[in-house]
Amino acid sequence: MKTELQMAKHTHNDEDDNENVVRKKMKLLPDDEKLVAFQDWMRQEGFLLFNVSVSKRNVASGWGLVADKDITEGDVLFTVPRSVLLHPCTVSDELKVAIEAAGEELDSGSSWVPLLLCLLHEYDKMEAAACGFGGRWQPYFNMVPDFDDLHLPMMWSKEELNEELKGTNLLGLLDRDLKSLTFEFEHIVVPFVKKHPQLFNADNITLHHFKKMVSFVMAYSFTEPKKPGKDDDDDDDDDEDDVHPPMMVPLADILNHASENNAFIRFRPQCLEMLAKRNIKKNEEIFNTYGELSNEQLLHMYGYAEHPTLALYDTVDIPLNDLRETFLQMNTDQPTQQQQQQQQRHQSTNLPVANQNAPFIDKKWSYLTKLGYIADDGCLVLSHDGVLTEKMMNSIMKNMSKLPDSYKMLLNKLATRQLGKYGRSLEEEEELMKKLEEEMEKNNFQPTQQAEHSSTSPDGGCTQLECTNVPTNMKHHLRTKLYSSYVRCGQMRLLQKLTSSTLGGFS
Repeated sequence: MKTELQMAKHTHNDEDDNENVVRKKMKLLPDDEKLVAFQDWMRQEGFLLFNVSVSKRNVASGWGLVADKDITEGDVLFTVPRSVLLHPCTVSDELKVAIEAAGEELDSGSSWVPLLLCLLHEYDKMEAAACGFGGRWQPYFNMVPDFDDLHLPMMWSKEELNEELKGTNLLGLLDRDLKSLTFEFEHIVVPFVKKHPQLFNADNITLHHFKKMVSFVMAYSFTEPKKPGKDDDDDDDDDEDDVHPPMMVPLADILNHASENNAFIRFRPQCLEMLAKRNIKKNEEIFNTYGELSNEQLLHMYGYAEHPTLALYDTVDIPLNDLRETFLQMNTDQPTQQQQQQQQRHQSTNLPVANQNAPFIDKKWSYLTKLGYIADDGCLVLSHDGVLTEKMMNSIMKNMSKLPDSYKMLLNKLATRQLGKYGRSLEEEEELMKKLEEEMEKNNFQPTQQAEHSSTSPDGGCTQLECTNVPTNMKHHLRTKLYSSYVRCGQMRLLQKLTSSTLGGFS
């Protein structure tokens, strides 16, 4: 058994070699055999399916769920027994006892560590499947995509991150994610594995492999909502008691995602149910949803993004620190001739006068920060409907300035400032997006949807892109560049719209 230091310092090449060996050891089954084994397993475990079936036919891509006959709104489509949900309470007794005994040693900001340990343990059993010793969830794991296909941004190189995500809020989010998961791996996971060597294969305990497991949990896990009727304003301690850690839900995670979904999940005491949200026709695919997510959130959590014209819930996060800097800039710029004329007409300044309010702004900003109105890492959120955090914006404006036109002028300057962070104009970004889409077509990409995440297009098609006969590295490269362009272009369109709509606010 390797030491903690050896486990934590595997090189990237060693990790890839180990994982290649793992794949060779695993039993590779044709799709039809995987499906039969999964269906048998579901029957044995007590799943109930009603007029639906798992299939690769009549679905956008990968595995999906299809209606076998017409279904009525409110009908139960399937049930998943709680006993088969994959989480620390349902794994092997030995691992369950070890996790319970560890207690606070496994505490982390994400609350994901216990589930990740379960997945690492079950992954080791997948290696044993070639010898006939696969774990309980082996048929389920055979149905999920290869972990290498989960090309979430946290798996990208630093060069890709800096090039593709410039101007977005994702760079900061990913930096936080990577620091957090690295800390959890080195200070929580590795010590636990070292303490229980009989439960894990040390060759698989690498940071690179752990990141893949984190990607899998991020993209596929479910979290049970807090108990109904719980007041959102209750004390934080009470809320924490109602927060459930993530869990894997076989069958439910096979469903494709659509913004306008036709099914939804309900948590029952003994099982989880998937119900029809509306009437569903025979042979129609069943779609779940992950919620009203922006393209930036989709790329962050699921590794893909929608075309900007289909991204109904797109947003731009503008750091509050930019708001402060813009306030200061507005109050140190020399007034224009037009502004001076306006000042003379109204006998009062409707626009900032040079250096008049800068000390006041710093003082007020510090005061608002102490009161909790402003967080160091806070953001203003811009959407198709305007500024989502307008209440916060109004609170800040009320305390920072009494100038009636300053709100629109501030928004205009904020949007202009943010547009300058992307490194190219909107026109250049749209041209790049068009070229990338053309390159996709040349490499036999089809406008389809990957197994768990995509949105339907107006004509009933889907916006996720999957290619055939293209090397994995090239596939990842093309997807990385196009989906990143979708994110940037969508955000830039929102910002451009804001600058146009606020031009008259201080003219």
